[in-house]
Amino acid sequence: AVAAAAGFGEELLFRGLVQTWTVEWCGPVAGVVLASMVFGLAHPISPAYVALAGAMGLWLGWIYHATGSLFAAAVAHGLYDYLAIRALLGAAQTRDRVTDAETG
Repeated sequence: AVAAAAGFGEELLFRGLVQTWTVEWCGPVAGVVLASMVFGLAHPISPAYVALAGAMGLWLGWIYHATGSLFAAAVAHGLYDYLAIRALLGAAQTRDRVTDAETG
């Protein structure tokens, strides 16, 4: 539910509003790139994550531009978030098992 909500909410903002406006303002290529940069900067966890989010923004922006479907971009975003959350939870569980085994 968290992944779906984030995916749909962020896509409404970044693709539905920001990308639509930037594409109208400066054309499709520059518009998608600018919206992706804003998307990346909105995820300031670390410089590497800003770059990763910007790259994801390019992919999601391309999906929206190519299909004309905000729903398609939102589903892709939600799926990515779901997989990322699952990976982080799996890593945390593995770390906890290793710590428990070490402390006996």
